[in-house]
Amino acid sequence: IMEDPELIALNKLKDDLIAKAYSLIEKLQKQDSQEQVVTLKLLPECTDNIEEKLQEQCERRVCELSRQISGITFENIDKKWLHDNIYKYTTYLVTKTLNFYIDLTVKLEDEKEFEICDITCHFINIDKCYMLEIEPWIQNMTKMKNFSFLTSAISQYNEQSILRNKILEKMVAEKYVSYKQCTDENGGILIDVHSTENKKQVYLVFQWSVLFLERYWRIEHHFIINPEEIGIPFAEENQTLLMKFCEPNLTKENLIDLWNNLCLAIDVYEDKNH
Repeated sequence: IMEDPELIALNKLKDDLIAKAYSLIEKLQKQDSQEQVVTLKLLPECTDNIEEKLQEQCERRVCELSRQISGITFENIDKKWLHDNIYKYTTYLVTKTLNFYIDLTVKLEDEKEFEICDITCHFINIDKCYMLEIEPWIQNMTKMKNFSFLTSAISQYNEQSILRNKILEKMVAEKYVSYKQCTDENGGILIDVHSTENKKQVYLVFQWSVLFLERYWRIEHHFIINPEEIGIPFAEENQTLLMKFCEPNLTKENLIDLWNNLCLAIDVYEDKNH
């Protein structure tokens, strides 16, 4: 009995996607030591001109794998024929920190070859503090028409924004900081570092931005630190610690240690001066 050709194609697609998933997982396991950027390249390879069920299966697999591997989910994927062999894909990109629509215009050469003609992002209801962080590099990457660069950077931004939120919530719970959105310059978050006994006794003001830096071609944590008048002696005593916040390539462990050490420095300073 001969198998249905469509089932054969679906099974082959499934095997190919599973193989890609394992390959990407292996890259992710090496990422911490090698500081590689793992790029998700599954979506364009699935945008060929085959039967509708095959396309739906591909899109569903892409969503499942992207959610597991990069923290990105593509919802409500829609394909529209424009003319000749030009198609526009519209999808809603979802992460824990960013949600927006993407239009991807693609020229299909054959089942395997394609050319990205245009990438357009539509931002709706994103706070200004985050738009200031993401808009410059997203615009640059869409002009480059490189979907892999774009999704990889978004994945990094999502991961680092989640880390920032977790650290800040811990610091707030322990009464060392208060924070609000920053709507100037690079955006991000404005943080008052203050006494645990008196929130009005502010030692330092941090602007913490999560930015894409072309020099390193990756998402980095960027700090601007200004002491309040009452905090100048504290800043002078802890200058070495504060300078470490401005070093490049800060890892998750680096950031957690720096903020923990800052809390300890506040405790020591207040014990000594009370």
